[in-house]
Amino acid sequence: MKASSGKRSRIRLGADAYHGLHQEILKRDGWRCQACGSLRGLEVHHIQRRSQSGKDSEGNLITLCSNCHRAIHTYWEEPTVRSTTPGWGDLCRERIRYCRNFVFSNLNTLRMCPWMPYHDPERPWVNRWFAGSEGAQGSAFLKAIRETNQDQLEAEGGASILYTHFGHGFVEGGRLKSEFVHLMERLSKKNGWFVPSSVILDHLAAERGVLTLDASLRRSLEWRWLEEKIFRGTS
Repeated sequence: MKASSGKRSRIRLGADAYHGLHQEILKRDGWRCQACGSLRGLEVHHIQRRSQSGKDSEGNLITLCSNCHRAIHTYWEEPTVRSTTPGWGDLCRERIRYCRNFVFSNLNTLRMCPWMPYHDPERPWVNRWFAGSEGAQGSAFLKAIRETNQDQLEAEGGASILYTHFGHGFVEGGRLKSEFVHLMERLSKKNGWFVPSSVILDHLAAERGVLTLDASLRRSLEWRWLEEKIFRGTS
């Protein structure tokens, strides 16, 4: 470890020590980009740049994906862009109330994430987070809303925010799949409240307030999601 001379000393680690610290930062941040949540292309970023006496220390390092890392460096290295164009985080915080995060296989989303909507101070660009139930494509969607799951959701008095892409696996021979039509018609006959997800989230926020997620609850959600990811293959 070397300390440079000058008005302020800085910590500059050797290659082996820095590699070890790099792994510690990735582990600390849950192997997730701290800007967008991505699990791919992860890199470690100096919050205060090395060229500005930034230290190789835990408090000055953060995990970012390659896209967000590149965007941050572009922001700082192109002052004309910085002075005229807000970053994506600024736009998100200004214009978007809710962003989806964790996804679970249980149709009762509120059971899996009873704290939503919540604010995560570690990700300050997002106003409020919510979870979703797995239905990314046709087969997963049909599995999620099968009759037993519909009845269980009704019995539990829960709430479901089911996400999907209707362009994948819902049409057969130029027509909607008959199973999809049957299940949706059955669901529509229940005494449910069928509204956009933002309406549900606004209602929950008005009734209970918006929880600020602490480290313990974040770990609980992350482990719950990771278990589903490994054993059930959710998104």
